[in-house]
Amino acid sequence: SSAIDFDGMGQYVNIFNTIGTPGTVPNALLTYLQAGQRLDEEAAPRDDQRSLVVSPAMQATIVDTLKGLFQSSTDIARQYQEGTMGKTIGFKWSMDQNVRTHTIGVLGGTPLVNTAGQTGNSLITDGWAAAALQRLNIGDVFTIDGVYAVNPQSRQNTNSLRQFVVTAPGSSDGAGNMTISISPAITLTGPFQTVNALPANNAALNIFGAASTPTPQGLAF
Repeated sequence: SSAIDFDGMGQYVNIFNTIGTPGTVPNALLTYLQAGQRLDEEAAPRDDQRSLVVSPAMQATIVDTLKGLFQSSTDIARQYQEGTMGKTIGFKWSMDQNVRTHTIGVLGGTPLVNTAGQTGNSLITDGWAAAALQRLNIGDVFTIDGVYAVNPQSRQNTNSLRQFVVTAPGSSDGAGNMTISISPAITLTGPFQTVNALPANNAALNIFGAASTPTPQGLAF
């Protein structure tokens, strides 16, 4: 069962939505509320089945920060007696020692979109440091200036930049070019629309976190 759990927590690499500050253990309720916000924006149901799985450090930090706040008396008792969050802000909280730690790639340079109007599961970029080196790791997340997410039901702009996750290691060539494999696909129209606009030429890529930063990957689902 532990092996299955470990494999399940490793699925974070396929998830393109991320909240918080890489390298920093969340210590504010707002971070977890924003995870719920992102689920809302992606049309996840509010059916009393939402869960948060956090690392031991994440649980200890948030219990200490929020002890006694916004809870029923039973859950307050659990916080003090068991050191767990129980159920709050629409999530059932669980602690898992198998929460994976992701390390961001070495990055380098000022990456930009190379060619306007790209669609699909790959993105041609340039502006990386001009050396053949793996700069992006599977699971790295980034946004593109001017490219916003849409609600998958209404197709309305959520006013949050669309986040993309890297699905294959990304290496720059000697001229600083890189084609990045991404999820979700950049799709502007139809039932599987993901963005409100296609990337402009020279639009900046904003990598989530600093180079080589290790960060535990809790999951909200």
